Amino acid sequence: MARLDCGARGFACSSGMAAITGIMFLFRPGDHIIVTEDIYGGTRRLFDRLLADYDLEFSYVDTSHINEIKAAIRPSTKGIFVETLTNPLLKFADIATIASICRENKILFIADNTFLTL
Repeated sequence: MARLDCGARGFACSSGMAAITGIMFLFRPGDHIIVTEDIYGGTRRLFDRLLADYDLEFSYVDTSHINEIKAAIRPSTKGIFVETLTNPLLKFADIATIASICRENKILFIADNTFLTL
């Protein structure tokens, strides 16, 4: 899997929600994650109803607007989670630009590409 996407590592999960849940356990209590506002409802419920109990904080922004992402970054921001294309409105997030912002700020970048999987 890693070789297919020119990655360092590849992991397989039984579902997208299992993958997202596993990734979220990389974070620690008090961490802040910026999230695409137009996100799959199941993912939003996972964040707001379950993972908030682990003291993770989520801010929802329109990730198709880079300035909104930059404005949402805090000292406690440890991750940016985007869907591209979003579900259900099919908004586009500029992956290269967001990745650059993440590198500059030492933030983990997570991209759910359900609609763009080969």
